[in-house]
Amino acid sequence: MNNLLNEMLVRSLKNLGTFSTSYLEEEAHKIFINYAPINGIDTYAYPELENFYDTCERFILELSNSQNKEWFRAFATTGSSEAILLSMYFLKQSWAYNKDTSNQKPNIILSTHSHITWKKVAEFLNIQIKLLPLSEETLTMDLNSLEKLIDPNTIAICCTLGSPTTLCFDNVAKVNEVLKQYHRQHNQYIPIHVDAASGGFVAPFIYPTLDWGFNLSHVCSINISSHKYGLIYPSLGWLLLRKEIYSDTYTTKQDYLGKIIHTYGIRFSHTAAHIATQYYYIQTKNLNGYQEIISDLFKLSERLKYHLSQIDEIIILSPEKIAQLPGIVFTLNTTIPLQEVINRLKIRGWTLPIYQLPCENKTLVTRIVLRYGMNNETIESLTRDCKEIITVLSKSYA
Repeated sequence: MNNLLNEMLVRSLKNLGTFSTSYLEEEAHKIFINYAPINGIDTYAYPELENFYDTCERFILELSNSQNKEWFRAFATTGSSEAILLSMYFLKQSWAYNKDTSNQKPNIILSTHSHITWKKVAEFLNIQIKLLPLSEETLTMDLNSLEKLIDPNTIAICCTLGSPTTLCFDNVAKVNEVLKQYHRQHNQYIPIHVDAASGGFVAPFIYPTLDWGFNLSHVCSINISSHKYGLIYPSLGWLLLRKEIYSDTYTTKQDYLGKIIHTYGIRFSHTAAHIATQYYYIQTKNLNGYQEIISDLFKLSERLKYHLSQIDEIIILSPEKIAQLPGIVFTLNTTIPLQEVINRLKIRGWTLPIYQLPCENKTLVTRIVLRYGMNNETIESLTRDCKEIITVLSKSYA
């Protein structure tokens, strides 16, 4: 078992398709292991956990441009999937409040590059999905048809801060302006949900002037994943809500652990390992430490783009002037099948996804995501393997 685990851990750092953290610093790893047996919900037996949660909540709210707990809340979830499910439930309930909705079906508007979770959430909650196309120029949602998709049953617009297929950030501020104008013209307020699963721990440090959080008037809910650029092992997420969206009536009350415990989320018993590790990182790194780590990943990203751009057969599709995650999306301009390159990289230990861009031309692409624990050696080894593989294959497909 130990040999198998060690082999999987080595492989995890060469898994270029995942956004999830697979590396913790030694002290953080010890904390994760030590707190694993503790039930994170049981703040009666372990009151110290309340301080962990409060500290993390304040930090997460600060990332989203709000620290006022009287008007905003942040609570932990099992990853962003649970956060999205709960957010859409709250937004649906808010839409239905004091309305005759017996013959109406609510809808949400998202882009074709949104996470697959949205389709599952819509199915669970009986919500119709309306799709905005992806701009092939910016690899973000195309807003030209946004107003046409809005109707009285629209409960939210979803913007993605770090698309799983393009790595790019939607222009939340521009969506907010469109909705402000729509509100003035039609007297209908449409909330924005920001899926910042990946970008929530990136934007504040790399794009500090980017407007995407609660400073925008239509942003009502946000989800952020700590197990991505928050540097925590899977799976810890956060749901952030405006006061207008959440209500104490949505809490679950349990009293059989020694005191009445109020929870907004679905989960109950869960390990305290994630929240303890997040608390440790916040206390030891704070904003400056995260700034340094995320900045270093973007330096690696620039280095990766430079090296791959020297390979004639590779076309880099990641836009230059669009906010995005550290990484790259690329395709090939040759008769060499992209799948063949990916297969041969897999033999050398690298794992890359291959998929079609969710836009009209359906370009077949691959994606490299840079994460904590990767370094210059990772970049040099990867680009060397890419060049060698493409050089060999070019002779076969000449």
